[in-house]
Order: sequence, then C-alpha cells, then structure tokens
Amino acid sequence: MSSRPGRLREGEIVLGKYRVEGLLAAGGMGEVFRAMHLVLHSKVAIKVLRGSQLQTSDGVARLVREARSLAQISSAHVCRVLDVEAIPDRGPALVMELLEGNDLRSELTGAGRLPYPRAVRYVLEACDAIAEAHDLGIVHRDLKPGNLFVVKRAPRPDYVKVLDFGLAKALGRADGISTMTGDVLGSPRYMSPEQIFEPAAVDARTDVWSLGVILYELVAGVHPFDAANPMLVSVGIRSNPHEMLSRHAPDVPAGLEELVSRCLAKDRENRFKNAEELAHALAPYAEVVRSGLASLPRHTAPVDMDASVRIPVVVDGSVTQRLATVDAAPPTLAHAPDLPPAPAARRTAKPYLAFGILAALLGLVVGAAGALALRARALR
Repeated sequence: MSSRPGRLREGEIVLGKYRVEGLLAAGGMGEVFRAMHLVLHSKVAIKVLRGSQLQTSDGVARLVREARSLAQISSAHVCRVLDVEAIPDRGPALVMELLEGNDLRSELTGAGRLPYPRAVRYVLEACDAIAEAHDLGIVHRDLKPGNLFVVKRAPRPDYVKVLDFGLAKALGRADGISTMTGDVLGSPRYMSPEQIFEPAAVDARTDVWSLGVILYELVAGVHPFDAANPMLVSVGIRSNPHEMLSRHAPDVPAGLEELVSRCLAKDRENRFKNAEELAHALAPYAEVVRSGLASLPRHTAPVDMDASVRIPVVVDGSVTQRLATVDAAPPTLAHAPDLPPAPAARRTAKPYLAFGILAALLGLVVGAAGALALRARALR
C-alpha cells in the first residue's frame, strides 16, 4: 500500500463519480467527507481511513466490518451504506447517506440534561437498530453519545441513527483485529465491567450496559461513575455503586430509575439480556412523535408485556412494533373538526291544516260533478 495516502481534497473526483465538497468530521481512525454524485446530484458522505490506519490491517478490517454490519441491518436507525470501494492510493472508502444534524454529545452539551421522555425516546430508537444487530449476532461495543446521531429532517423533528460499527463483534467468530494483552477497544466511560476487564467475553449485555449509561447521562446530566480521570472511572465501573438517578433528576419515575439500575448491574446476569428486552421495558416512559407534530407524553404506569396489541413508539417507521408492546387505547376525536349540528326534526303539521286540504279536494270533486250534470241536461 502506498506510503502517501493524503487527505481527500475539495473538488477532487473520487471513484469516478463523486466530487468532494469538504471535510465533515475527523477521528482517530478515519475522516468523513461531504461529496456529491456527479450524475444524480445527490449528497453523500464518504468515510476513509486516516493515513496511519491505512498502514495497519486492523484499520482496514474495522472499516470493512462497519460496512458489513451496516449492510445487514435494515433498521431506519442506522446510516445506510451505498457503496464500498477502494480509492487508488487511499485505501477502502465507505459511501453512506449524508446525515444533517448533530450527535447526542452535542445535544447534551447544549441542553445540560434532557427531559426524561425525550431521552428515553432517543435511547429507544437506538434500541431498534441494536436489537436487530443482536438478532444477527452482532455486538456494537462502542455505544456512546457521540455515536448516536440526531437527524434534523422533515417531517420528523429529530430521530436517532446509530453510527460507527467499526468495533462491532460478530458473536462466535474471530474479531479479525489483532490485539495485545491489556488492549481495550472502545470508550472506557461507556464500557461494561466485562468489556474493560474481560473483553473477549462480551455479549449483547455489554451494549445494554452502554445504553444504560447513555440514558443516565442524558437524564441526569452527569456520568453515573464520574471521576477525575479515566482510571478512576474504570475502578468505579468495576467496583462502586452508581449514584441513584433520582438524585440528579427528581422528576424521574421510580420504574425508570429501576430499569436504568438494572442496565448498570455489575453482574451481567442481572441485566436485560439484549436491546429488545430493554426496549420493552423503556417503551412506557418515552414521548411519542406523530409525523412531525407536537410530542405527546406517554403514561408511566406499568404495562402488560403479554398484551396482544402492539403499536410503534414512533409512527414514521422508527421503532418497530416488536419493541413497543403497550396497552392500546381507541382513537379519540379530540382534534376532529367541528361537525355541523344535526338537522332539526321536522315539525308535525297541525290537524286543521290537514282538514283544510281535504275540504278543498272535496269541493273540487263536487263542483266537477255539478258541471257534468248541467251539461247533460242541456243536451236533452
């Protein structure tokens, strides 16, 4: 591979059909550029590896793994992959849909903390993508606010897409990434105890832990194991109990606080077994968004998970019906347009009017009979 990868340049044509328009984001592993399809005039995002990653098989393996994972997941809450191809002297490139918005890290920084119904909805939408990944035997392993992107696009005001499956692991298969003893893959602040201290043994429950940390942080505005440095955070994750969520967010229902604590159980046997099970528990606490109209609060009473009626948490194809078993209520007419008043009943005709009509008819008959009699007499 060339030792001179170089950054993509604005105006450069890559893969014979995309014009680079500028840099969108850069991380430790790769860079993402905005580009336009020359024929379709559609906007796309192109992800390529940074120069240092191009020199390692791990970097290439991670980009390929991300492409394969995204291609298998059909949820609306992942970024769609449009193409994967190698750019000469630049290595593999991942062409994806272009997202407009910001990640949850930015959302949290601007707001301080979020109302719990909105935070739950964001995590519930992420659960839709992660639940499908778990069904496919894929564990994300790097869930964090920076990898949950809030798309700002009509007709929905905002919805979440899960990004960066570069560290995803297919359960029962080799990683394809060479790691040295003690290497930790992912973001330690959002890792489960087993991911930090026994990374080879992770399963779907490590993603449940990460989602629990994210939800706690969105609602409380602080990390459940906040500490002065990453080492102390890791110690807290392994050994210390987290502060109760209600200490930072007194308005949180007790049931929601309990399920967040279950996500953060040190022993993974005590957590939800996967994202789908977590979503069932979360559904009653999420706000509902209906086709871009104002959000409506949901009830927070316990729900019967064996109910036969299933409705989506988000109407526009977001959270699948399997993730939102709730008590269904018949639709109301609260917002139906006013109907015209029913026509008044016809008034019954008075008796004297009927008799008058009959008398007139009888007079006509008698008059006609008299005229005929006179005509007959004149003819004799």
